[in-house]
Amino acid sequence: MSRYSVKVQLVKWFEIVVNAPSPDVAVTRAEGLRPDQIRARGKRLYAETGLADPDSTKEIEGES
Repeated sequence: MSRYSVKVQLVKWFEIVVNAPSPDVAVTRAEGLRPDQIRARGKRLYAETGLADPDSTKEIEGES
């Protein structure tokens, strides 16, 4: 059996409170935050996985 390295995206969901005049502006403001701001200000809810990059797949040589 072969071994492969594969890049997999991990999505972490946070709840962020933003001031905004409408839901659309709230979404825009939340999406404009940097990842470090989201981690610092947000409440972590859960993580999900499942999106792998097929172009990143590389066979690893050596012992299996």
